[in-house]
Amino acid sequence: MKNLFTLNLENGGVDEVLGIEPDTTQELNEVEQEFAYAEQDEADEVQNQELAAASERANEEIQNNVGALVTLESIADHLRNNLNTGAAGLTYANLALEAFSTRYKVPLDKFHTLNLESCEKDPVKEAELVLEGIGDTLSVVGQRLAKSLSNSITNVTAMLGSIKAQNIKLGEQIIDLERLLEAKKKENINGPKSLLLQPKRWFANLCFHSSAPSRGLTEIHPLVQYALSGTLDITKSQTAKYVQWINRNKNNVSDPSVFASLNYKTQDFVLKDSTKFNGRLNDIKPDDGEAIYRSKELPGGQAVYAHVSDKDLSGVAVNEALWNTWWRIEDFDAVQYQNYKTKLFLFAVLMPNTWVVLVANYVQTGNALTTRIEERTEDGQRAQQPKVKITRDFAFETLSIPEIERVIREAKEGQKSIDRWLVETNQIVRGLYIPELTPAANDIEKQKKKSGTQRALLDLMHSVSGLHENVTKCVPAYAIRTYTSMLRYATRSLAQY
Repeated sequence: MKNLFTLNLENGGVDEVLGIEPDTTQELNEVEQEFAYAEQDEADEVQNQELAAASERANEEIQNNVGALVTLESIADHLRNNLNTGAAGLTYANLALEAFSTRYKVPLDKFHTLNLESCEKDPVKEAELVLEGIGDTLSVVGQRLAKSLSNSITNVTAMLGSIKAQNIKLGEQIIDLERLLEAKKKENINGPKSLLLQPKRWFANLCFHSSAPSRGLTEIHPLVQYALSGTLDITKSQTAKYVQWINRNKNNVSDPSVFASLNYKTQDFVLKDSTKFNGRLNDIKPDDGEAIYRSKELPGGQAVYAHVSDKDLSGVAVNEALWNTWWRIEDFDAVQYQNYKTKLFLFAVLMPNTWVVLVANYVQTGNALTTRIEERTEDGQRAQQPKVKITRDFAFETLSIPEIERVIREAKEGQKSIDRWLVETNQIVRGLYIPELTPAANDIEKQKKKSGTQRALLDLMHSVSGLHENVTKCVPAYAIRTYTSMLRYATRSLAQY
């Protein structure tokens, strides 16, 4: 049923009901523009989510295949170490292979199952038959791993392509705003028609968890750069560190002691000015030995969260720590931000003429005039009456012409920094995979002959590859969304002149 709106303005003892006749043309133009913004935002978000989900699946496949390799190696080591202990010492292998078959979906008939009677007669021969079956299976798992690595590379390439396309659209929006500004400058520019802009839902991308941005959006660009360049610097430096270590030790594949020089320093993975976060992050609470750090607050009420080891590490423990190291952009304070957005979105449903009345009172008197939205059905029944009022936290000031020009310059700088991010991330991807550790998938003999140390090096390489991919899934898309919102805000401001 159609809803009809009236407005109560309350200031002390004053309670006046205003009849508002909306400006139909203005309303229609704004609705069309907001629909266009919403469609663009939804399309970008859906594509980003789909690519991120594909990346997650590829990483799970890699982790699963690496786990299978490690498990088979441990079973093989057990057999080699228990050749002379008779049937009792070899019984474990049967149970382990059955568990492996179930966990990694490899048919049990691929292995030679140990026969206890044969083990008593000739345990060495029985163990060698099992080891041969394990070797064949290692080659199969190796082929799976090669395929999942290929899928991972394809997904990263697709994500980078998507980011590039979105960044090109950002550049087009910058050009559009520049043209509008140049056209406006040819007119006689007076002061803005309204000192405040009526909030729209996407204004939330520029807010903080309980307040509007400061005058002129001055803090937005530096904070976005803090997140964008900071996470890139971390992934670049740490990827380089571990790739150099792997290259130095890739030929020492039979010497387990090489891992003594491998280390992990927690603060190397944490963004500057971050603090330890002791709450839950979307129901994620760190396990023992893990920690979450939260950056300072970013526009959009967001923060960069780093999930890291709780202490510095060395040796093979670094492998697992790296695999469990990740970054996400999430709400800085989810509860307060949601409450703030709920109130913010109420302003977006007010008709423009109603907004003008509120702004006039706020600007002229400085009073926080309360707005009661009375929602009535056609039969006159009242529904809930949410209240909102303009205060500093909801005062979105119209940008001046010099401020609009500065926003354009900052958006250009932002677009260039995202382009640099793409170039440098491509360089990281190219340097990640080391041929000596990843023989061709069909090279069965090489797969069989890999030592446990070589497999550990391979595991480390895969863990390192996840560092940059993790950042790719969230940080550049956040930067583009924020710069896009800055340009929209500047465009709405320019329309006031």
